[in-house]
Amino acid sequence: MSSRVLDRVALALSVLPGAVLWGSDRGAALQMSGDLPRWATFRDALLVGPDAGAWASSANALFLGRYEDLDAHRLPVLPRLIALVMNFQPDVALAGHLLNHLLHLALGPVVFLLGRRWMGAGAALGASLVACTFQPTVFAADRYGVDPLVTLLLPLALLAADVAAERPKWSPLLGIVVGIASSAHLTTIGIGVPALTLTFLSAGREGWGFDGRRRAQAAVGLLLGTLLGVFLVFWRYPVLPWGLFTGSLAEGVAPGAGMANQAQLAETSSMAAQVVRGGLPGAASAAIRSEEHTSELQSPCNLVCRLLLEK
Repeated sequence: MSSRVLDRVALALSVLPGAVLWGSDRGAALQMSGDLPRWATFRDALLVGPDAGAWASSANALFLGRYEDLDAHRLPVLPRLIALVMNFQPDVALAGHLLNHLLHLALGPVVFLLGRRWMGAGAALGASLVACTFQPTVFAADRYGVDPLVTLLLPLALLAADVAAERPKWSPLLGIVVGIASSAHLTTIGIGVPALTLTFLSAGREGWGFDGRRRAQAAVGLLLGTLLGVFLVFWRYPVLPWGLFTGSLAEGVAPGAGMANQAQLAETSSMAAQVVRGGLPGAASAAIRSEEHTSELQSPCNLVCRLLLEK
């Protein structure tokens, strides 16, 4: 069997961990009566996750064309993608969860392709398996938030940078991918630096025969594409003032004590599911996924209280 065929088989296998985890999760989770899609579970109907309500609010505002309601603290990539999915899955909660499942499904192939450029097919496949089955990655894919997007975009940006080093004429187009990754979250803003460094260093890889001019062409093209990607993502989207931006960065580096409550999320979801199964009217799920989508909806205490009040 040729190496090309082996690569294709390994690439196909890299999708399996994400697909198996999604399918097994669906089979084990509690199903809620009503009109949930076949792919969804009870958790997919809830806005539970880091700043879930805020992300959903911005996505809903984009979908409805209410640009004045956008939250500048939530960078544009995730709201834009959720709004795109809402064209065929109008419920913002279900749309966001479906997007996260698909992003997790794509993580294996992206990690494999990046690894395959530097190592053998077996090692690259092993790296993709670890990335897809890593417990925090799996946990994040079941929640409503930006984590699965960030997890995918970081290796995707490095893959684009490495390909740009090999094919400098494509570097502006590939730089757009790096620009999108840089605009996904406050923690990914600096991804352009390692991406640009990788492009510059990889362009001199032995056997490619690049001279200084072609190396500069790859790096400059990637940089210009990155700037274009950032511009396209932020088009018609509000930008934080510098003071609020630096404050948000500082808060992300040293989060408050509220993060301690994250350990209660699994127990809270189980409690809410039991209440729903106990005969809760359908209005409860509508209340959780109301048009307000305020950030308070993600609070474990408020989630259970709303369910109990609706009973």
